[in-house]
Order: sequence, then C-alpha cells, then structure tokens
Amino acid sequence: MRGTYDIIISGCGPAGATCAGRASELGLSVLVLERSVFPRSKPCAGGLTEGAIRLLGDDVECLTHDVAMALRIASGSVGVRWSTGAPLVRTTTRSELDTLLAERASEAGARIRFGVALRGVRSFADSVSVVTGDGEFTGRYLVGADGPRSAVAAAVGYGRQPLCGGAYVRSFPAEQRSLERFKGAVHFHPSATSRGYGWIFPKRDHLNIGIYSQLPLGGERLDDLSAYVSFLGVGSWRHEGPYAAPIPAGPRRATLGKGRVLLVGDAAGLADPITGEGISYAMSSGRLAAESIAEVLLDGGGDTGRAARSYDRRLRADVMPALRRLRRVGNLLYSLGPRGIERAIACPPARFAIRRLGWWRGPQGSGGELTVESDRHQQ
Repeated sequence: MRGTYDIIISGCGPAGATCAGRASELGLSVLVLERSVFPRSKPCAGGLTEGAIRLLGDDVECLTHDVAMALRIASGSVGVRWSTGAPLVRTTTRSELDTLLAERASEAGARIRFGVALRGVRSFADSVSVVTGDGEFTGRYLVGADGPRSAVAAAVGYGRQPLCGGAYVRSFPAEQRSLERFKGAVHFHPSATSRGYGWIFPKRDHLNIGIYSQLPLGGERLDDLSAYVSFLGVGSWRHEGPYAAPIPAGPRRATLGKGRVLLVGDAAGLADPITGEGISYAMSSGRLAAESIAEVLLDGGGDTGRAARSYDRRLRADVMPALRRLRRVGNLLYSLGPRGIERAIACPPARFAIRRLGWWRGPQGSGGELTVESDRHQQ
C-alpha cells in the first residue's frame, strides 16, 4: 500500500527497529526500508550492556549466549577483575538481535520492506519523499538509521563523520571444553593495539576475538588482530574472518535533526568513545526519536523543526552527558599507551577511577568488587 506514512525509517538495525517499534506502539504509521535481507550477519562484537538489556526486557534471555558476571582488564602481567554479583554484559550475535528487534517492530504494527536501498531524499514543507529502486515513498518524517556512512545524512547535507573501527574473528575450538576458561567474563587487553584494546567475548560455540582502536581501520590494525589471536594461545583454532566495521569516532557536531529528518545510532555518531559499543546508544536514540516525533504528531503537528528540537533536547538530557564524560576519560586513558595503562591499573586511585566509569556497572550502578590479579588468560 502506498500513501503517506507518519515515519519512514532507513535501516532496520537496533536503532531503526527500536524506533519503528516504539513509534508503532504510540499509534504512528511506520515504514522501514532495509537494504539487506534478514537474517543477515553484521560485523559486531555482540555485547549487550545495561542500557540495551533494560530496553530488551525479557527478550534478552532468548538472545543470550553467555552471561559475563565479571569484567577483566589486563595489560602486561597486571589485571583488574570487576564483579558486582549481577550480570555486567550479555553476549549475543547481531543476526539474532536484529531479527528479534525487526520481529518486535513488525508485531507492533510497523511495515518492513527488506532488500530496498535508498537512492535519494526530497524534502518538502510538510513531508519527506524517499526514492528507492522500488519506487518513491512519502512520510511526514524520515529517520536515518543507516549506519556510520549514512546515505540519509549525506542526502540532507551532513558531511562525512570521522570514523575509527573494530575488527574481529570468530574462533572455534576443536573441543567445546576449551571455551570454559573464557566463560562468565568479558576480557579486555589494552596492549593489543594502539589507542584501543583487544577483546574476548565468549559465545555459545566460539569466541569473538577482536580489537577496537580510536585510529582508522587499516592493515596495521589487522596485523594487531592477528598478533592478538596468537598471544591468546588460540592460533590453532578454526577462525572465521577477519570481519571489520567502521565505528563513529564521536557524535556529529551538528544538531542531529534537520527539518523533518532525524539521525539515530551510528548515523548520528553515537558510540562509546572508550569501547566503541553502540547497541545501547542505537536503541536509546531510536526510542527518543520515535517519542519526539510522536509528541509533535499527536499534538497536532507544528512547525517543521519542532520534532528535531525535541529530539535534540532529549539527547542532551539522556545521552550526550555520558558520551562527553567518557570521551574525556577515553582520551586520557589511551594517551597513556599500553605501559602507562599497566602502571595505572596497578595504582589504587586509578582502579577507583575505572570503577567509576559506569557503562559496565550492574543494576542501579551497584558498587561491586574490584580486585587486582596477575594476567592468567592462558591458564
């Protein structure tokens, strides 16, 4: 059926699907255009932190591969282990997460068209027209949820945003019992790459082993990943990949709404400046965009930029303060270099600062226990 939708969303990842589901719950008509066909594999470490877990609710259980009750940061021979007695991170895959969120959006009433790529955007006083290979669709608002190289952002005049990146392999052992020593925790090694870290996220039948860096992706980062896999002692395992993905280096400097077009998730540049994690920010911003548009439409409309201003206010209140705080900490942390980080995590005041960072904290920001131990990853 062709007509004018309340919202057209480009992209059906965590940001777009969450936006679609929430807008549909609020009574708006929603069309989602996704260039891929689901289920699809999407490069991602697949870690669900507290914000994403809260938004997923009971559905998180069917997605969970492993529950990390502890987080380990190790550099050289020194490590700190963080635990709260509650889950800190749950691991999953983007194929499962994206499919679930798309199904939830569809059940709420959103119409989703897969295999449809955006080719252009035309803005009018009271609507936005989206041009695709399947024809032209009209909405009262358009939400760009189409990743860090957003075609929506480019079409409405946003410049390219600075990108960093992550790369990983899926590592499968010959025997499943080899995974046991990694289960129940997520592992971070700041010495694995420049201005970043290496990670280990346990899954049901494999490990997601990768590196994140504030520097652009390139051959040097892939060399770091290869060296990290060897360092972990799993070089003889079967590996799939490497897979690589660009990650926003920071929020776009401009307001994240222009007229009747709003940007969410990676398209808006919303990712953790320390870890590169973006799922929780994608889901939160998608929900805020839906509520901002619904506020305007259910109140009878208003001037063209009212929804964008509402969205900007919500982001500044709920999302941007944490991103600014984490950016300051991340820039300081990574400026130390691996040896500086090793010395820092052996220092009690620095361990207290690590404890205060907050993104991995348990429910209600529980204090938890932080202990120092030798780096025993290979035992």
